[in-house]
Amino acid sequence: MVCLTDKVMSMTTSDEREKKRPLIEEIRRFRKEKIRSALILLTVGLAGLVLPIIPGMLFILLAFWLLFPDQSEKLWSRIKEALAKKKGPS
Repeated sequence: MVCLTDKVMSMTTSDEREKKRPLIEEIRRFRKEKIRSALILLTVGLAGLVLPIIPGMLFILLAFWLLFPDQSEKLWSRIKEALAKKKGPS
């Protein structure tokens, strides 16, 4: 009876490992896609700095947001504060 319980427990842990493995792979795949997208946006943004048709800074900011989401929030709040100071009291 004890052997059967051990066998069931070992099957449960191996099933849990199989479930965790695809999740980790999905996270890694998502991260790679996010970095790839950010690099494409950065390339388009840099081209946009040279070409007058493409808004370069928009794409560079989007790439920055994808790569560094926490820093992007801080930067956005600083931009809002600077614009509010520049505008002055209404």
